[in-house]
Amino acid sequence: ELKKKNIELEKYIKSRKEVSLKLEESEKRYRNLVEALPYGICVRIGEEIVFSNDEAAKIFSMGSYKDMVGKKIGR
Repeated sequence: ELKKKNIELEKYIKSRKEVSLKLEESEKRYRNLVEALPYGICVRIGEEIVFSNDEAAKIFSMGSYKDMVGKKIGR
C-alpha cells in the first residue's frame, strides 16, 4: 500500500512540475509579446500595479516596468 501511494505521489509531483514549467513558458511568451508592443500596458489589482511594460514606464517617467510593479495608484 505504501509503495502504491509513493508511486501516486511521484506521478502527482511530476505532473505539477510539468504544469509549472508550462506556466513559466506561457508567462515568458506573454511578457515578450507585451514588451514588443509600441503601447503602454499596465495591469492593476485594486490600486496596485501588478504588471507593466517599459512603454508604460516611459509614459509615467519611470525607469522600467520593474519600477512600476507594486506601486499604488488611485482610481
